[in-house]
Amino acid sequence: MLQGKLVLHDLRDTEALAMRIVERSGFVLSYAEREELATYLIEVAWEISTVWKPGAASFSTYATTTLRRRAIDWRRTPTLCCSVSTMEPTMATSSTSPATSKK
Repeated sequence: MLQGKLVLHDLRDTEALAMRIVERSGFVLSYAEREELATYLIEVAWEISTVWKPGAASFSTYATTTLRRRAIDWRRTPTLCCSVSTMEPTMATSSTSPATSKK
């Protein structure tokens, strides 16, 4: 996705964190949906990096917790998770026949 590593505060690789959260989410997603979720999480990480203030938690800890929650929000919100129109490839076989209407 990214040309290089996106470093935000003490988080050395934002894309890797986003992909790890997607992989561990347990969501059943198409390739396009996984990419869309990861992109969304990278955007969220960028946004929260602009408002994060050093304090009790490091940015990487704060980002991990926030991104896990946003992944769940993404999945539960149709306008976020369903913007990709996926067309799963269909393989034609000898047993494939055109649909017929029943009268």
